[in-house]
Amino acid sequence: MFAADLARTSHELLEPALRELAAKAATSPLGRGLRDQTLAVFHRKLAEQSRLFPLFFIFETAFRAFVAARMETIYRTDDWWKPIEAEIVANRNPIALSNLYGVRVPRDMVRTVEHILREAISTRRHSFSTGYEVIAAGNMAHVGKLIEQHWAEMVSVFNSVHRSRPQGRMTSSEFRQHFTLIRHARNDLYHHRAVPRQRRVVEVLDELISLLDLDLGQIYGELTSVSLDPLPFSGRM
Repeated sequence: MFAADLARTSHELLEPALRELAAKAATSPLGRGLRDQTLAVFHRKLAEQSRLFPLFFIFETAFRAFVAARMETIYRTDDWWKPIEAEIVANRNPIALSNLYGVRVPRDMVRTVEHILREAISTRRHSFSTGYEVIAAGNMAHVGKLIEQHWAEMVSVFNSVHRSRPQGRMTSSEFRQHFTLIRHARNDLYHHRAVPRQRRVVEVLDELISLLDLDLGQIYGELTSVSLDPLPFSGRM
């Protein structure tokens, strides 16, 4: 029966479930029903992973929306990406741009946005009507880079609590480390890999989300307390 289980379950979670049971067996007999015990541990680990999905959804959508809004403020227009797009369409190198609508632009920012736009063009997804659509077309590495490339303008509107932390105010380097940790954890979860150090991941998620004036614990509590209709499973098994 275990052979069939291996053909339809995540090895990323099944292997640690087996290790956990092996450690338990070293101190006390497991008794009968080894498969059921293994699957019970597996399902607990699956539940531990699954409860992270809403947290990453909140994190990703909040920071994408935040960056999109800040870009409009920094460059004083809703169409801040259009000059970069125009250079690409005209087969010119957008890195030659020194400003967007009269606002000096970091060269590495141009490269980041160029990468998003070229990827969209290559997949025929380049008809953007809003800055949010541009940010949404990029990955979370792009989002993190855009924050760092406009650090002074971004950190100035973060919740001011970070300035009075015992360890000092949030720096660009610290933000990069935190954002990268969450980005990697998010990628692990979305690709069905076990997320290590979950307690630390949640602590960092909580701190980053608080920079945007959001209470992650409160939002999560509201989400998990909602009464929903049962999913329509067939019940054939």
